[in-house]
Amino acid sequence: AAELVGGKAYVFGGGGASNSVFAFNREFDFATNAWVTKSTMPTARSIMAHGTIGGKIYAVAGKNGPSPPGTAVSEEYDPAADTWTVRAPAPTVREWMASAVVAGRLYVIGGSDGSPLATNEEYDPGVAQRFAGFQPNTQYSFKAKARNIAGVETGETSVVSTYTLAAAPA
Repeated sequence: AAELVGGKAYVFGGGGASNSVFAFNREFDFATNAWVTKSTMPTARSIMAHGTIGGKIYAVAGKNGPSPPGTAVSEEYDPAADTWTVRAPAPTVREWMASAVVAGRLYVIGGSDGSPLATNEEYDPGVAQRFAGFQPNTQYSFKAKARNIAGVETGETSVVSTYTLAAAPA
């Protein structure tokens, strides 16, 4: 798998002879025309879904051995810190899937668990939070961040206040 972050290419995971899988991670710096070995993936695998969101690389599911169904492991790589973090597993165990990043979310589409899958799942790395239990006609204060379509995050705003005006759900 390969992703571009900050003008550098990151090549990670992969497979070889006899269904072997790899956990390597290499960075290619176009400015210096040089490869650098980076922290290895926690889970060796190939044929994974992957994408870059907010300057971090996400590796989801994939082939982790000689035969299906694959794995549901999800991991996040932070190139700035050269660290991998294990994230919540994907809902579907699979390999051989397609993936794309759209509006700051990673979509994992199709693939195989030994049989063809028609599953489409969305992964949000979690900059946004969901809130529950708001009371109508109440003032709340919060800080906010934004992420553009390219997945680039802004800094936090100063404290913002708003009123909820909607009626409470019945």
